[in-house]
Amino acid sequence: MLRSLVGSEMCIRDRSSRVRGTDVYKRMEFVGYDLDRLEAGDGVTYARTGDRVEAELSVYLPDGTEVWSSSLLGRPFVVTLGTRQVIQSVDWALGAISLGERVQMISTPEFAYGMEGISTVPAGTDLMLDLRLTKINGLRFEPSTKSVYQL
Repeated sequence: MLRSLVGSEMCIRDRSSRVRGTDVYKRMEFVGYDLDRLEAGDGVTYARTGDRVEAELSVYLPDGTEVWSSSLLGRPFVVTLGTRQVIQSVDWALGAISLGERVQMISTPEFAYGMEGISTVPAGTDLMLDLRLTKINGLRFEPSTKSVYQL
């Protein structure tokens, strides 16, 4: 499933008509990665720089080896958007997808761990990510009713 993203068209061009209020999204149009929407979110609620977001995130090497997953930790991935707490491609994607949306993406090394790598990611490696935005500042999307509510 994740391997099918290699070489796919950048979906972000199709999203350019959506109104965004963050610099994060504007920068995203110029980066080198593929983004494939798997499940729609609410389509109107987007995180902005400085928002506290929660997400479900799994990270894979190109051979399919899982190197990190929030589900394995048993808790959501929590970050303040735009503060460089995560790799650039994840930060940018979180600012471009709507609340509840799930995407899979391939990030080039320039927007992940670069030519240095880390202990679980070899230097110069593309990463495949599965990402769902679950909360923005306490707002949550309920897919069954397609509604947003405050926790």
